[in-house]
Amino acid sequence: MLNFYNTPIATSGSSLVFENKLGDVTTPFFGKDLYFFNSKVFVSTVSSYNQLLSTIAAKEESVRNGYFVELLLVGLGFRFIKLGNILLLKLGFAHYIKITIPQSIIVLGYKKKLIIFGISSSEIKQFTCQLVAFRSPDVYKNKGIQLVGVKFRLKVGKQK
Repeated sequence: MLNFYNTPIATSGSSLVFENKLGDVTTPFFGKDLYFFNSKVFVSTVSSYNQLLSTIAAKEESVRNGYFVELLLVGLGFRFIKLGNILLLKLGFAHYIKITIPQSIIVLGYKKKLIIFGISSSEIKQFTCQLVAFRSPDVYKNKGIQLVGVKFRLKVGKQK
């Protein structure tokens, strides 16, 4: 059992398990540079050691504090409804889009703003990309599902 900034890290097979009161995050490692043996990690090159340390620091920060993303639903009639672990999106189509929320993710929202929180940054990014893919922002009017803080360029429309 390793400790990194008071976060216990266990090894299982060829992966590291970060444990916290919020939950556990497993990070698999592939390649020939890292060797896992009896709860110890052996590194063969300096570059793989640096990569291992940066990965551990990023995952530990995510597990300790959590990770969240804010989304805006920009458009007339764009709405969402959260029912248990199901998210229903109304994005200008004739039907609602039904998405199952993973157990490790918490979704909060008010009116047209969604806040997605979890301890695994990769799961959060994957879930937000899945949501944005349903209605990515339009290049002419900027309508769609947008990440807060991301700037978009608008194209110039037709001139009369």
